Amino acid sequence: MKDSLRELLIIGVFLLSFGILAYAQDYDLDFEPALPVDTQKINSQELRLVGRDMQAATYASQKDRYALTDYYNTVMQKEGFKKLSDQFDERDSSRTLKYQKDELMVVIRIFLAPKEKDKAQETRIGMLKYLQPKDRPPLEKSRISFKDTNMQLPKQDIPGEDPQFIPRPPQSIRLVGRGTAGVSTYSYTTPLSVQGAVDFYKMHMSGTYWQIQGETPTKYAAGLYKDNILKKDFKYMLPIDDGEDLDAVINDSYSLYFQGKYGSANIIIYPNLVDRKLGSIVFINFTKA
Repeated sequence: MKDSLRELLIIGVFLLSFGILAYAQDYDLDFEPALPVDTQKINSQELRLVGRDMQAATYASQKDRYALTDYYNTVMQKEGFKKLSDQFDERDSSRTLKYQKDELMVVIRIFLAPKEKDKAQETRIGMLKYLQPKDRPPLEKSRISFKDTNMQLPKQDIPGEDPQFIPRPPQSIRLVGRGTAGVSTYSYTTPLSVQGAVDFYKMHMSGTYWQIQGETPTKYAAGLYKDNILKKDFKYMLPIDDGEDLDAVINDSYSLYFQGKYGSANIIIYPNLVDRKLGSIVFINFTKA
């Protein structure tokens, strides 16, 4: 199980590191270079990244990295592809090959698999395919989207924990739930509006455990920061193609500060970044006494 998870993480990091971009008809992405001998597919996946569709797969091979590099250089040349780059990463001894044929791009990353006890170390091949139309910006200038697979809001709780003395917002889904000996961080989506979530916490955290010490509309703090540190006409922005306007999200956010026998809690509530019609997001920072 751990090895399978590691493979998924490896291919995930690999895909993100290239800012994958795919566009146009699926049949172009069906191209499959012939596999080397003693090589098997481990998994494959269709993803949406940078607002585009793409295909990726991972393979296990008994061949070493040098033989695989020579193999793909030969096979892709025979298939009519031009090699655009060949990069070696000394940090993990991986090699990344990038090929192009018309608009079809194929990126192949060759790296060592985690060593298993009493087994020969295998080589892994990560392959992704996408289309790069001539009228589209290059990958490094493409922006991510909330429609991307890795950017979509979860439909159920992310693994983690909930605070012991601070309530979750109604109908919430946990995004973050982790803590250390002194400080814990939690985050949730909720269909409540910002004002609805503010009212919820002011009602449910007044009494035995907590006393409210302060409440601040975030736009005041953001305005002071702009006036004193940044230019007054500065606009907060996210490097994302869609979603809510960040300046408006900050202006409509609210911060509550509570103190109690178990510590202090700062609760920041802001409109859902994807779409404020979905409700709000609650961020909780708890410091133990």
